[in-house]
Amino acid sequence: MKSDINGLAISAPRAISGGVQIGMTLADLALDVGDRAIGRLRQATLFASKRAHKTH
Repeated sequence: MKSDINGLAISAPRAISGGVQIGMTLADLALDVGDRAIGRLRQATLFASKRAHKTH
């Protein structure tokens, strides 16, 4: 029984740190996608506003 507890004590931090790394990687990806989407929206709005100004 004692060896099971030791095994859990060793593997739990690894599992937690692995989960944290995965979470951070997913967060980075989400931020990346968000930044790209914001950049595209900005380009689209700039393009649309330039076209709107040309017609007037």
